[in-house]
Amino acid sequence: MHRPRNAWWIQADGAETRKTLEGQRQFNIDLHKAQQRLRTARNNAPNLTKRVLGGFVKTFEYDCDDEAIGNVHNGTMIIAYDDGIEQPHEITVVILEDWANASEIGDAIVAHTEKLSSFGGDLLVQAYFSTFCHNAQRHIVAYVPVVPASIQGIRSEPFFAHDELELSECWRERMSSFIELLHIAAQCNIRHGGLSELANYVTCRDGLKIINMGRYSHIVGRERDMQQLMDFVTTLFPGSLTHPEWRTLVDLLLSKTMWY
Repeated sequence: MHRPRNAWWIQADGAETRKTLEGQRQFNIDLHKAQQRLRTARNNAPNLTKRVLGGFVKTFEYDCDDEAIGNVHNGTMIIAYDDGIEQPHEITVVILEDWANASEIGDAIVAHTEKLSSFGGDLLVQAYFSTFCHNAQRHIVAYVPVVPASIQGIRSEPFFAHDELELSECWRERMSSFIELLHIAAQCNIRHGGLSELANYVTCRDGLKIINMGRYSHIVGRERDMQQLMDFVTTLFPGSLTHPEWRTLVDLLLSKTMWY
């Protein structure tokens, strides 16, 4: 079940919060339009400096944490506008593996996320851009600010309700949305490749989201995304393995009838 388009406004708790969310919403709308213009321009000028919100990303930085899960770090990008004004914006930086095709993977993550955003944008973390970080000598992807998910945080919401007879409302809606998103992604020939790993989930104001769409899709031999999602859930909630209705749902979702 998709969240109503203006649910973010309904959940806002106070004028100051609504003002902040409205600013973030407009920022995302303007950035999405700018990314589309940039992608068109890059076809004719591949080395064009990244342009967003009517200006250019002049520089970016991030806090290096060697213990960060999934190489996810807090950072800031500075946008320089044509009138000389510069503004900082918080970002989350994901450092990609040192693979030969890291550049292509970074671009694919941004493109896949944008393509699927029209179907399940509230389930995916918006990616701003991908580029090469000269100081780290690695490719990175810059996202909107997020917090890496923790097992404790995810488990804080009960998986079953009503004496373990059915899924809780939260997880019923969440799983329904995730399943729908993965079905659409499969139709678009897009796969994640790492949904069994905690590092590919983050927490935001409006719940659990997926990050790094397409980061591991090139690795041969990995299970399908739906299999990985089910493995992730059953690892977090071992009791689901013996729940008859949940097992029936899993068997159906992983059957050839659903995917072939």
